[in-house]
Amino acid sequence: MIRGLELRDSAGVRGLRNEEIDLSGLPPTGSTFSPLVAALASTTPTPWQKWHTYVYEEGGRIVALAQSRVRYRRDEWEVVYLSSVYPAHSGHKPSNAEMWCDLLEHMGRYAGLAGARRLYAKLPDGVSDPDLFYNAGFHCYTKEHLFAIDRQAIVSGPMQLAVRPQTGSDVWAIHQLYNASTPSMVRQVEPLSSDRWHLPMHLPFTVPTEAGYVCEDHQGLAAYFRVEGGGGVRVIRPIFRPERRSGVPAALGMVLATLKPSRRDPVFCSLWEHQLEFGSALEDMGFSRSGGQLLLVKHTIEVVRIMQKQAVPAVKATRTMPNPSGLSRGASLSR
Repeated sequence: MIRGLELRDSAGVRGLRNEEIDLSGLPPTGSTFSPLVAALASTTPTPWQKWHTYVYEEGGRIVALAQSRVRYRRDEWEVVYLSSVYPAHSGHKPSNAEMWCDLLEHMGRYAGLAGARRLYAKLPDGVSDPDLFYNAGFHCYTKEHLFAIDRQAIVSGPMQLAVRPQTGSDVWAIHQLYNASTPSMVRQVEPLSSDRWHLPMHLPFTVPTEAGYVCEDHQGLAAYFRVEGGGGVRVIRPIFRPERRSGVPAALGMVLATLKPSRRDPVFCSLWEHQLEFGSALEDMGFSRSGGQLLLVKHTIEVVRIMQKQAVPAVKATRTMPNPSGLSRGASLSR
């Protein structure tokens, strides 16, 4: 039986660690994911609830678990964790893959009923067989490639583009850059609005968890760098016009120079599949490949067009009178 996690089940979550798949994010950006904390948060339903946990119960005992969280928007959820009490290749029937597939299908149905339009998952290389997610209705829309560099090895080069911190007036230009440089299929799966590019608020005297830098030339905005992570591991996500790719490495070097070089935490640069040609430039800067992950999505709501009848104002019909004389209207008979 599959059901939502209840508060009385929290103690049973501790034993579900014999086999697990952590999908909470690659690489970690300072915030440590805890399945137990997420499970406790999901047992308190609120209008702003972020975590959702579902369990597979067998003979009154919880044997498998699946967790998801709300993304940037309330109508988008993301699978973050799968676990089972049975070790891999235990021979138990149903297998872990079958139980997880059933949990993912149940999660997709519940997410659709709760108003979520899409269910996402990030599957790191070598973590699990993608067929588990494909059988549950997911499909891959792109792949994320990660490159890492030691902060102490960062060397800035000559500048070709002007780099400055992001301001509130740059949001619309950043959004137009995203639309112009991202394939349509990816934009349909990641339907970002201009609000997505606003930087989150942070308390005074605290380290911001996100920062943004824009690069401009005589044609306008050429590149944008989003820096995620607070104080520890940092991830840079670039967006740039393909025709201005040659000037992006020097601009990236300026962004790297803003990070504290004294810290030994690595810096990652994330490239999606359509940006992978930029990977050779990253390697020339000292970056090295550090794995990747498949980006998966499942649509929980299908849009169906239905013909709807609509009342319209009636048009008064004009009656045509017969004209036996054969003369045009308005003409007079001669005496």
